[in-house]
Amino acid sequence: MAINFDELPQDKPQGFEVLPEGTYLAVVKEASMKPGKSGNGDYMQVVLKITADDGKTILVFDNFFDSDKPLPRYKLNRFIRALKINMHGNFELIDLTKIITNKSCMVALKSEQNEGYAARNVVNAFDDEIYSPANALNADVPETGATDSPFPPAEGDAQY
Repeated sequence: MAINFDELPQDKPQGFEVLPEGTYLAVVKEASMKPGKSGNGDYMQVVLKITADDGKTILVFDNFFDSDKPLPRYKLNRFIRALKINMHGNFELIDLTKIITNKSCMVALKSEQNEGYAARNVVNAFDDEIYSPANALNADVPETGATDSPFPPAEGDAQY
């Protein structure tokens, strides 16, 4: 692809749309495992489609780590409960990536700006309502057809 240097923008582009701090309806658009930078194992990256009351939508990325530290474990627990996934015993994060796409929940967001970068929304891990069930709004998500309860398992399916 040829680049026309005469048509390159002169002004710095604006950052992403940033929503005010608050709790929003979210749909899991994608979940995948990513390699950790420190070589201490993989983590689960979740892409959340957030819809504001005025109809604006943004994407927010959140990461979940296989950790024995209290905050990551609490965050993962709230996320699983908010999606109404009934999990017992041991499981791997990769197992979650297979069953959470198109599920909805409520998520607490805040705005964050790091030096040299535009402001962006991030999940507020210290909010009491970090993740909560979407049925608090009594809402299904019409665009995807996702609901806040999982499909009943087919005969012979393993339960998580």
